[in-house]
Amino acid sequence: MKRTTLCLMIFILLNLTTAQAEWKSMGGQGKDVAVSKSGSTAWTIWSDNGIYFHSGGRWQQYPGEGRGMAMAVSSEGTPFVIGMDNGIYKGTGSGWVQLPGGGKGKALAIDGKGNAWVIGMDDGIYYHDGVSWSQLPGGGRGHRITVNNSGIPLVIGLDYAVWRF
Repeated sequence: MKRTTLCLMIFILLNLTTAQAEWKSMGGQGKDVAVSKSGSTAWTIWSDNGIYFHSGGRWQQYPGEGRGMAMAVSSEGTPFVIGMDNGIYKGTGSGWVQLPGGGKGKALAIDGKGNAWVIGMDDGIYYHDGVSWSQLPGGGRGHRITVNNSGIPLVIGLDYAVWRF
């Protein structure tokens, strides 16, 4: 009897906790959103295309007043953005620097080593090795990209199917 009562109490408690879950506004309006792997910092491309992070209970603009269309955040919390010129930029803590090689993109992801991956202007899949951009072999094309910590990309293809390299 005690075991049944205990199980029933746990069941009711779990259901009440789930039922009380809710969405809470963080304020502001964004066009894209990212979060550091630790989950401690939320990032957004604001409605004015400015890059903001949520810290101390409020949104703050990232130094350098950069503007972007899409963003991603490395595991270490470094922001990357596709700028208004489609160039790929990395946050320095005090501003932004364009990644070497002059790559341009429409969608962005960062792998576990902090390397940028993009869907290029030609819909091709490119990665940055710290010095230059290289197209991934195989002729893949896509609309959106994500990359796991091992550097394996998954893409929403031009056919809207999910593809893995």
